Amino acid sequence: MMTSSAPDHACRLCGTPQPTDYWRPPAAVDTGSRLDAWQQAPPINRYCGLCGTPTCGEDILDHLQQEGVSQGEARLYGASLVSPTPEVVAFMAGWDVAAKGAADQSLIPFDIWLNRAHTRMLVGQSILTPDQGEAIFSGLDEIERLYQAGRFELNPALEDVHTNIEKYLTDTLGIEAGLAMHTARSRNDQIVTDMRLWMRHRVMVLAKLSLELMQQLISVAGTHLDSVMAGYTHHQHATISTFGHHLAAYAEAIRRVVLRLNHWYDTFNYSPLGCVTGLSTTFPIDRHLTADLLGFEGPEPNSLDPIACRWEPEADLGHVLSILMTQLSNMAQTFILLGTQEFGVLKLHPRFCSGSSIMPQKVNPDALEVIKGKAADVTSRLSGLLALGRASLSGYNRDQQWSKYLIMEACLEAIPAVSIMARMVDTSCRPETTHSLLYRRIGVDTGRLRDMAGTG
Repeated sequence: MMTSSAPDHACRLCGTPQPTDYWRPPAAVDTGSRLDAWQQAPPINRYCGLCGTPTCGEDILDHLQQEGVSQGEARLYGASLVSPTPEVVAFMAGWDVAAKGAADQSLIPFDIWLNRAHTRMLVGQSILTPDQGEAIFSGLDEIERLYQAGRFELNPALEDVHTNIEKYLTDTLGIEAGLAMHTARSRNDQIVTDMRLWMRHRVMVLAKLSLELMQQLISVAGTHLDSVMAGYTHHQHATISTFGHHLAAYAEAIRRVVLRLNHWYDTFNYSPLGCVTGLSTTFPIDRHLTADLLGFEGPEPNSLDPIACRWEPEADLGHVLSILMTQLSNMAQTFILLGTQEFGVLKLHPRFCSGSSIMPQKVNPDALEVIKGKAADVTSRLSGLLALGRASLSGYNRDQQWSKYLIMEACLEAIPAVSIMARMVDTSCRPETTHSLLYRRIGVDTGRLRDMAGTG
């Protein structure tokens, strides 16, 4: 059963309440409903559990909120503009002043979850004694409490999250059974399983945010059924269309992204735990039990495949992210052009724009331009993921470790972009900011059009 204390703050990007403690996944997880499934993954301490916004830059955001917009910042945003909110500033600033943190830090809650499932299975199979299991669970509870309090940091000398947790159990807490926790598994199947859990969580987050963006586009499109504007071919006026038609087309593109995310979920929601180095184990383990405890549909059918193809789920997700970000980039470019004085169709909300330090009249569509930049970044990481899969001997290959960094970076760039775009659509595409402008742009001489049509 899910347990959590009352939220102490909300994510500054998507508004999701952030809990002060984390819940443990239930022993058996119903994965039948994808729309509800995103709630099954444990939140991430350093990132918003919904949109993935990093909290490592909280000190910067706190300063901005406390101090407001200084005279120098007013010059950046323009004296006539409403300044962007701190989370939008962080989104537009990228990693100029914010640190990303260690990759394995975001795997800690998933590795704890995995260790609990594996230990329970070992006890159930009489490979470990109940007393050993209780000792391990007690130690994992302590690590979880420290992590939630922000006091469990990874020691770089211990290489990865798995060794850090194991060493903390044995050396710091004095739990000898901590060594036995690693029975019948390898760090190979452990990291592949951790990454499946991490990616599954991100896929469900992306699906939820994408659905919300799609619904926002459909909702706003419905307000523009009569908002006449030109349709374009070759960047030139082609024939009469409506702004609602354009927005609905983007909604359809996002719908296909959700279908691709669902396909990823169906394809890779299987447990690699128990594959060990790729060559299985002679211990009488129960892979179906651990798969159930971790919310998978079942165990991977072949022990070698998920170890040898560690890059493939990452590349598959990277492909979906690349399509998503390319769609957002095209949407951003359209909104940028429609928001120029030359087009005069959109009034971009000032909270997603910046001014100039020297030209006070400027209203720059920074957030939309940043989305375009992030799209190029995400697409480049897909190339890296595909390259990692080449020229690998069947089995474990250390070079595929870099797939972890590439997909984490891609998700970190893409997830907030979906939330930002949904807010842009809501604040910049409503009839009150577009309708009169749209009608003003086009005058339709239906009589002349009828005459011209008759002459061929």
